[in-house]
Amino acid sequence: MKLIFDNIFWDISTSEEKSLIKLVWKTQSEEMSQEQFKEMSMVLLHKIKEYKPMRIFADSRNFLFIITPDLQTWFLEEIIRPSVAISIRKHSELISQDLFSQVSIEQLHREDMQLDYTTRYFDDENKAWEWILQS
Repeated sequence: MKLIFDNIFWDISTSEEKSLIKLVWKTQSEEMSQEQFKEMSMVLLHKIKEYKPMRIFADSRNFLFIITPDLQTWFLEEIIRPSVAISIRKHSELISQDLFSQVSIEQLHREDMQLDYTTRYFDDENKAWEWILQS
């Protein structure tokens, strides 16, 4: 994996041979503002445009930010839909330790059911990797 972005909220790495981007959220995500969440999301979209991966592996175990309903709608329209149009087909998510953060993530992805990609949630990192790397 090659690190392609790093800040106080998350790291983004890529494996071009696996057609994958990996996100690792940090506990500082709890301090993120809505504007910073949007900025981080736009960084992700830029990296998807640049690398065109088919897979996203999101390690959200330390994700402590609550995604409000308005932000969920924004994220669906501005990040998920364009990401799927570019290249994304699979998304595995290691679930957050924080119940409210995890519920907000799941609500976000319930809205994208009609898109041509699959999201699965895991509490076991090995199973998440096994699933995301399957064809």
